[in-house]
Amino acid sequence: MAVLRIPVRGPLRLICPGGDGIAGAALLALSLAACAVPTTSPTKNITTPSSSSSSSSSSSQEAETTPAYHTPTKKDFTLKVKTLSKHCFGSAGCNVTYRVTLAYDNSAGDLDPAKTYELTYAIKGGEDPMVNTIEITGDQYTRPDEEMISTKSSASKLTAVVTEVSEQ
Repeated sequence: MAVLRIPVRGPLRLICPGGDGIAGAALLALSLAACAVPTTSPTKNITTPSSSSSSSSSSSQEAETTPAYHTPTKKDFTLKVKTLSKHCFGSAGCNVTYRVTLAYDNSAGDLDPAKTYELTYAIKGGEDPMVNTIEITGDQYTRPDEEMISTKSSASKLTAVVTEVSEQ
């Protein structure tokens, strides 16, 4: 889903496509209702600076638009392990080639596109522990195309666990 952010400065004026009056307002309300998409993440904070002037001249206050970005934590991410290939050697175990995919729960808010975060994860289910890092910038992430690990048996299941999230 794409979220369009439109910076607003000064008063917002709506022009009714159906003219003035009740019919125009009803048409506008139906048009807006048809386009409405519910969202659980905040899109912006709007603050209006307080006026320090007490003059009687008419002055307009401008609203400043500042995006609200979330600082991610470990619980905001879900990792999945996709097995790409598995070569087993009887009772000696298997060599597994896999890829880790990342999902971000943005219900707390979007990530700052100007900041890069490092998400460190551990792979469980292999003979030896495997640790790696994914870089996240805004809504994009960079990860290894594929990784390899040895397992003790063909029944071993690989899982990925987020161990740390830090700003780079």
